[in-house]
Amino acid sequence: MPVTTISGIERMRVMGGPCRRARRRLLQASARAVHRGAREGIRAAITLCQELIAANAPGLHFYTLNRSTATSEIYHALFE
Repeated sequence: MPVTTISGIERMRVMGGPCRRARRRLLQASARAVHRGAREGIRAAITLCQELIAANAPGLHFYTLNRSTATSEIYHALFE
């Protein structure tokens, strides 16, 4: 699930999801500008997906929770 808000980072962290310290700082630094924060979260997800594909991951699975816009942007950046 792409993280696009600071509260999303905290939710994922509490549930045990890792978030690189540098990435968390980058998202926190852009928290004042919600749109920019979402952009950074999408860019981070694209980078992670590219790394997984390069490492021959058998596939990618996204949870969208009825927020498919970010996932759609990630898909288009990766495969189009």
